Amino acid sequence: MKMVMSIFYYKNIFRSLKIDDKVNTMMYEEYMIPCLSKTLFGYECMGCGLQRALILVFRGSFIEAFYMYAAIYPLIILLFYLTVSHFYKFKNYKKGINILSILSITTIIISYTIKQLFI
Repeated sequence: MKMVMSIFYYKNIFRSLKIDDKVNTMMYEEYMIPCLSKTLFGYECMGCGLQRALILVFRGSFIEAFYMYAAIYPLIILLFYLTVSHFYKFKNYKKGINILSILSITTIIISYTIKQLFI
């Protein structure tokens, strides 16, 4: 009986944490830059979801961040690579930047197309 009570207690804690997470996410959305395309025309642009995905990555919700904006990880890798290559010039650093840029742009276009056609 004691074990059942402790499981019930932890379920309630996790349930309250989820509610608090939703409240915190809503709190962050007040300070986000609104999408001009969505505001004026009603259609999402290719960058919609980037800010929310970045907040989810910072909070540790990696899978949710991927579902929010699939190109978040190639963009983070590209930003990291650009930062490192600014200070340490590798032999073929421009080739790496080009490959990561193409990967990021391709991911953005494919995820945007899938979002518009199927979701």
